[in-house]
Amino acid sequence: MGNEWALMGFTSLVCLAAGIAVAVAAGELLDFPVAPLVRSARASIGFMLLGALAAAFSLGRPEMIFGVLGHPGSQTFWEVILLGISLASLAAFVMAHGRSSELAVTRGFALTAGLSAVLLACAVGSALVMPWRAAWNTHAIPMAFLGWTFVIETLAFKAIAIASGRSEGTSRRVPAAAAIAIVLVFAYIAFLLSNPDLRSDGTAMRPLTGDLSPVFWMGVVLVGLIAPVALVLKSREDRLKATLMAIACVLIGTAAFQEVVYQIGMPTWHFFGS
Repeated sequence: MGNEWALMGFTSLVCLAAGIAVAVAAGELLDFPVAPLVRSARASIGFMLLGALAAAFSLGRPEMIFGVLGHPGSQTFWEVILLGISLASLAAFVMAHGRSSELAVTRGFALTAGLSAVLLACAVGSALVMPWRAAWNTHAIPMAFLGWTFVIETLAFKAIAIASGRSEGTSRRVPAAAAIAIVLVFAYIAFLLSNPDLRSDGTAMRPLTGDLSPVFWMGVVLVGLIAPVALVLKSREDRLKATLMAIACVLIGTAAFQEVVYQIGMPTWHFFGS
């Protein structure tokens, strides 16, 4: 169970950090004020470091952690590399602004951080693609995690825009981003339903009507995708607080989706028969 929670934390925190990093890059390109961009970059660094701690916990022994770097062909190797590039680029972005570097320098670091963060989120989702497990044999999984990252980017950009006094029109992007994420999440569900073996043994229905349905409908759909839109559209006074609460909801939804995918793909053991 500890390893399961660590993987959930790693995936959701990486998507959170990646979304913020992309929002920082967008704000840098649009000449947003430096202060909210630097604060957001520092937040992204912090969440990535927390994700790295969760990943280290899931790997367990130190020799396993160092062993990852000795296998460039593994998905985990590229996760580590992209995590390092993202952290280094974000740190360089913060330091460059601290030294009042030229715009071309800060934008270069911001774009590098945003691109590597998106690739990192994709790599994290791709790590769950395993052809030898029917429920994980689809690229709909990494696409769904990119959907979660996009929703977080949209909300993070809105938060930066509010702090910068340039938030007009940003609320309209949130429902569109959530709709894209919903489509990508249900694309994975459609994959499960399209597999005859997964339908026959009941696996395909687990997130819809089975034991995982509370996590899916409450955690993924309601909290992760519907609540953020409602918070952003209904907020009239403290819009920044509502946006940050919406980001927290998407983080919960990402973790819930990771749990659903993990549980569906893990084998079920029947010690006493069925």
